[in-house]
Amino acid sequence: MRDDLTPQVRHDAIMYDTPDALLEAAVPFVEGGLRAGEVVVVQVPEHTWSLLKPQLASAQRIMRNPLDDVHGHPHQTLWGLKQLVEEEVRDGAAAVRGLAEIPPTRLTADYADWGRTEALLNTALGSVDYWGLCPYSRNDLSSEVIDMAVRTHPWLVDSSNRRENPAFEPTRDYLMRVDSVRAPDPLEAHPPMATQPLQSVADLSAARDELEVAFELTTLGVDRKADLSDALFEVAVNAMLYGGEIASVQIWVAKDRILCQVRDSGPGLPDPLAGYQPPDRTVPGAGMGLWSARQLCDMVTTTVEPEGFTVRLSIGF
Repeated sequence: MRDDLTPQVRHDAIMYDTPDALLEAAVPFVEGGLRAGEVVVVQVPEHTWSLLKPQLASAQRIMRNPLDDVHGHPHQTLWGLKQLVEEEVRDGAAAVRGLAEIPPTRLTADYADWGRTEALLNTALGSVDYWGLCPYSRNDLSSEVIDMAVRTHPWLVDSSNRRENPAFEPTRDYLMRVDSVRAPDPLEAHPPMATQPLQSVADLSAARDELEVAFELTTLGVDRKADLSDALFEVAVNAMLYGGEIASVQIWVAKDRILCQVRDSGPGLPDPLAGYQPPDRTVPGAGMGLWSARQLCDMVTTTVEPEGFTVRLSIGF
């Protein structure tokens, strides 16, 4: 069960019902890190911080909200944390301890991608000595969100009791399961605005032209349009290069968002982690396309379907 974990990375979750239950776990966790001389990072909503801060004897020693957009895009948040932890270790920190609570509004709006991010945290930090505790409020979150949290954390905490989690799913297993279950976007209930085969460079240009037409029907800003255009190009090129003999793009549009589907006749991804981890820049073309798309879009899913390997890109919601 633990074949994709390293002993240096501990990743815990607490499902709490009351503020007192959260504080019973969070205060000893944070204070223990400070006493051990670790770098302690606290990334929580203001409401949680207002409860926690008065209980801490050394709050001034805590690194509070060190990232510019601490709970923005899920994958960008993860790689921002990875960069932060690695920098602290390079600067001499023996270990880093993090208390990180995703704001319920952000979590509810995009819990599927936050789930992928929580799963990736188990492998993304490599051999860095990191101990994270992630609080989840049962009062504010759905049963689906709580189930996601249970499946992505190797350890569960109840007050001061820490126990191994038998429901934990290793990262590759979790990613394969959540990406292999097709969840059609509501826009797919209607015919696409455009369908473009992908066989040549001219077809790539035509797909981008169709996307520009779709942009005119939305309220998306210039930056978001550019993000989706770049992401679609990256994924479409991947489909043409590695996806078998047949590939195509379909586009659906609503006033406030756009869905693009890139489908090919290839076998799909060789590794469920492809596109989730930063590619090896020493290897030309090593997974850069899908990685870039995940950073640019609000949602990216990869599924193997009867019709072919399918990547869905959505932006604007």
